[in-house]
Amino acid sequence: MAAGLAWRMFPARCGLLGRSCAVNGSCPSSVLLVRYSGTSTWWDEHLSEENKQYVKQLTAQEYNSMTASKLCPLKDEPWPIKPWEPGSNRVGLIAVKLGMMPIWTKSGEKHAVTMLQVQDCHVIKFTSKEDADGKSATLTVGGKNISPFYKPESVLEFYREAGVPPKQKISIFKVSENAILKPGTPLYAAHFRPGQYVDVTAKTIGKGFQGVMKRWGYKGQPASHGQTKTHRRPGENLPFPTYFADGDEELPEDLFDEEIFQFNEPSVTYS
Repeated sequence: MAAGLAWRMFPARCGLLGRSCAVNGSCPSSVLLVRYSGTSTWWDEHLSEENKQYVKQLTAQEYNSMTASKLCPLKDEPWPIKPWEPGSNRVGLIAVKLGMMPIWTKSGEKHAVTMLQVQDCHVIKFTSKEDADGKSATLTVGGKNISPFYKPESVLEFYREAGVPPKQKISIFKVSENAILKPGTPLYAAHFRPGQYVDVTAKTIGKGFQGVMKRWGYKGQPASHGQTKTHRRPGENLPFPTYFADGDEELPEDLFDEEIFQFNEPSVTYS
């Protein structure tokens, strides 16, 4: 684990800072800031290698039993279930992309689908409409269990209230009043039905600084006939006088990872 940088504050006197005191020997107190490399957890500071292995094994067993106890939401008394109405907004899921594969229908048509796996998805927190934006209630959902040893105590307390292990990814979904779920409720891929249209949000892969051919799909300039070192350059793409409006220019730029929103994609199958 890469150690982070932090600051520690120590009370100091003027003599420690190499300064002389003022009249009457009065020496005002000062604050000395020292930068050090460390973590916000006790994991690397207070445990030996033997203890680390034992705590890891014990914590894994504890979190496995904790996840198994949440598999059936009927074991714990759920909140009242309200009937569905047109315009209701249900909670979403957090899934991990496994890849893509083709499937064929009974008529022989081929479709490319994206395989998503729902891993340890639970409802973590419920926020009422009054505590949220005043328009709709929200549900905080987390997915994929992770190790708790490099999480600060404030973050771990957030998951203890729901009785679930720490999660790698959390998201907040706005829900209607008849779609509120109790914190700790597990969510599965069966939350959606085959053929149901879903909206998907994911983070793209960062590809760094790219030219206009990769970034904007430009054709490029000819490979011969007097072209010298301009084969992948944009060339003239704006009328005279040349100016760029905010957000309208198509120039070489960075392709960082960003959130994209793909809407109205049918849910073909689920596992």
